[in-house]
Amino acid sequence: MFKSLIILIMTISVCANDAFSSDLREVIKQLDDVTTFTHLNGGSEETLLSDFDGFSLYTFSVDQDGQSNCLGDCLITWPAFLTEKLSLPSPFGIHIREDGSRQVTLNDMPLYYFKFDSNPQDVNGHLLGGVWFKVVIP
Repeated sequence: MFKSLIILIMTISVCANDAFSSDLREVIKQLDDVTTFTHLNGGSEETLLSDFDGFSLYTFSVDQDGQSNCLGDCLITWPAFLTEKLSLPSPFGIHIREDGSRQVTLNDMPLYYFKFDSNPQDVNGHLLGGVWFKVVIP
């Protein structure tokens, strides 16, 4: 009984994740701001979120509740990923920055570029300071 329950929970988790992944990928296809690319990570392929030119997007774990905590000099190294749109389909959204610019969010996490990603599909900012993370699409 216990073993069956664990298998059922694992199956539901996988199916829910697949549904989220499928829905998110459909939303991404509808947007002209973002796209994805396949990246090799230790022999495994993963799908990463990027702008439409292929430059990687990152989240900052210090951000909370859709609000950016990357301010001032932080924005020199980690420029905000901005849009001129008034709204985006869920799970994307928009955070209005202090200067009035519109920063794209994913699941309420503001998105950023890394200044030292000089080529499309670079992921040089991943894990920097233990607080910056590439955006992996499940």
